[in-house]
Amino acid sequence: MIDFLRPAFSAAAITLINTSVVDNTGGAAIAPKPLSHFAEPGARGVLELRNALVSRNPGGNCGAPAPGQVFAHNGHNLQFPGNACGVAVSVADPRLGAKYAPQFGSPAYASGENALCVAAPISSRDVYGATRPQGASCALGAVEGDLDPRRTRRVRDDVRNATFSGVGALSALRALWR
Repeated sequence: MIDFLRPAFSAAAITLINTSVVDNTGGAAIAPKPLSHFAEPGARGVLELRNALVSRNPGGNCGAPAPGQVFAHNGHNLQFPGNACGVAVSVADPRLGAKYAPQFGSPAYASGENALCVAAPISSRDVYGATRPQGASCALGAVEGDLDPRRTRRVRDDVRNATFSGVGALSALRALWR
């Protein structure tokens, strides 16, 4: 049985690159865990956001960091509402449209760091396979911009036929297909 009342992401170290964490119904969508007692002495857990968008998660966007953990970001991230993912991350309504694409004029639209969008693992593609960037800069989050319905339908079918391990992966994907 899958428990969708858990965080979308929960680990001692989390790096989210061009990721959208939106409308997850569990506790805090991103829940840092304490480091294992097997960790190297002096090791610190890091929640790192890079071109990420964290918004409208009813249980909260980010949980409080465990002792020794820190929030890190590249300066191109967005959270809404509140600043639970760190006071240095911008707070604004991302104004997302269909399939979580930032609408034209959204603070997430064309606000990303292009070097992250074109490098692996993003490799100039969004979650639907659209080329990024589509303008001067790529969008924050997993979706670049205007969506071709044929492309989103194909991705949805691929996801339904795939096998995923971990509640976080399923919870994150479930949010895309509402």
